[in-house]
Amino acid sequence: TATDGAGNTETCTFSVIPADNTKPTIACPSDQNVSFDTSCEYTLLDYTTMATAADNCGTATITQSPAVGTVITASQVITLTATDGAGNTETCTFNVLPADNTKPTITCPSDQNVSFDTNCEYTLLDYTTMATATDNCGTATITQSPAVGTVITANQVVTLTATDGAGNTETCTFSVIPADNTKPTITCPSDVESCEEIITFEEPTATDNCQVLSVTQTAGIASGEVFPVGVTTNEYIVTDASGNTSTCAFTVTRHPVVKVDAGADVTINAGFFHRLVSSAAEATLFEWSPSEGLDDPFDLTTVAQPTRTTTYTLLATSDTGCSASDEITITVNEQIEVNNFMSPNSDGKNDFWEIKGNWLLDGCYVTIYNSRGVVLFESSGYNNDWDGTDHGKSLPQGVYYYTISCPDKNTQKGKITLMK
Repeated sequence: TATDGAGNTETCTFSVIPADNTKPTIACPSDQNVSFDTSCEYTLLDYTTMATAADNCGTATITQSPAVGTVITASQVITLTATDGAGNTETCTFNVLPADNTKPTITCPSDQNVSFDTNCEYTLLDYTTMATATDNCGTATITQSPAVGTVITANQVVTLTATDGAGNTETCTFSVIPADNTKPTITCPSDVESCEEIITFEEPTATDNCQVLSVTQTAGIASGEVFPVGVTTNEYIVTDASGNTSTCAFTVTRHPVVKVDAGADVTINAGFFHRLVSSAAEATLFEWSPSEGLDDPFDLTTVAQPTRTTTYTLLATSDTGCSASDEITITVNEQIEVNNFMSPNSDGKNDFWEIKGNWLLDGCYVTIYNSRGVVLFESSGYNNDWDGTDHGKSLPQGVYYYTISCPDKNTQKGKITLMK
């Protein structure tokens, strides 16, 4: 209204139009950790009721994206929108985090009846391929305990474990039941021929992959008893702990007596020999054993040169196959004998410096040098092979020196006279 000094007035009008230009506020719930269903899916719920919204001019309406009922197979961002009566909007977001919390399923094979091997053991196979496993979110990996290749000697419970991609596990068990289905073995001694009235022989040897229960003689005459002249058949049966059996047999033939004398025991120094002076009445065939160190193991009076203490057995056999044996022990003194003379002139005598019993020097160090102390030859051990040379060059005749050094022993020293 306008008023002048005379009181005259005039008016005009206008409108004040208030409007709601303020956005509502909205607060989303925290991230939602949920579980996949049996199809490895998750159906979104209505999360609008979990939000908090406010508006300056009234109530805000909340909507959700993606919509309620949407099926997801991975993490999903949810957007909630608050809209007021004036159309102002505000949003917030949170995550729905589905996880696989469902155990896989697994079905084991039935119990496995198997046979022990020759060592009474059984090696576990890979049984994972015999199991059936399923999972809601993919393929389950199957593992086995005890592991493939484990050796067992009795019934064994095997556990199979199915593990899915999320680490969920389920187990099943079955038994591996090994049994002894293998016959034992029995070995009889060779057929026996003897001149003695009382005959002894080794008992049969029996083995089994698991356990031998008993060995029984079922026919014939036992060792150490009187045997008649002629042939006797001895029979045996072996039974293992599982009732499996095997048999063997051999014959015992009694002949006239052969008498043998291998001689008296003797002692020699290393590198020396001894002639075996023996006798064997009624015998025509002879054999010494072991044959090592003998000139002829089939000669009744052979020469023996053993490198260590050895017991030799002389087996004498008659034309009828009757045999007898006797032993002689040759004790070898483990002391070397060093030759202090050599003449390397290629006449086949003393061409090399010889140490009798040189095999006893394994691990020792042999050195040869001249009067000035110059080393001419050295070796670890010694093979009786120094020929009086220095690196292939013949040495003049004269006196040379040697040392023999062995662990835990005093060093042996001496002279060598070299003649041409």
